[in-house]
Amino acid sequence: MRPIPSLVRYRTSGVCEIVGIEEKKFGTATQQYYVLKPLRSPTSTVFVPIGNEQLEGAMQPLLTREQIFALMRNIPVCAALAEENPRVRKERFAAIISGGEHRQLLALICGVRQQREQLQQEGKKLRVADDAAMKRAEALLNDEFSVVLDIPPNQVEAYIRQQQNAEKR
Repeated sequence: MRPIPSLVRYRTSGVCEIVGIEEKKFGTATQQYYVLKPLRSPTSTVFVPIGNEQLEGAMQPLLTREQIFALMRNIPVCAALAEENPRVRKERFAAIISGGEHRQLLALICGVRQQREQLQQEGKKLRVADDAAMKRAEALLNDEFSVVLDIPPNQVEAYIRQQQNAEKR
């Protein structure tokens, strides 16, 4: 068993505290599980089976402050934005969100924001599904970034922009 930090990012549950290990019986098998409590949903509990490499691998350590700022300096383009078919686009966004990779989440957020601004200038509105995907991705990143940066989630975007502007000077 690999060492696990007390706080991890787990799939779409966001930042979770590992509160212990319990033996549970789900179905017919008894097994040991990591017990995770999502910080943004403390009444929820997530059980991750010990020994399941795929699910254990989904428990990711939180980024450091330095990693967050490095990520912000090099935001990639979100390829899923080029997809015109709304159903396929929604599926691609869902895959990005469930994959939880920081760079892709950030690319989705920044790309959809840019698209929203462009559409507003044209007097049009953003697709509801695109807006929902952006908000879900923002919630995941803001959840983690707020813990690492020790600020409220609703202040993450402003804080990072402030830091980016300070670095440009």
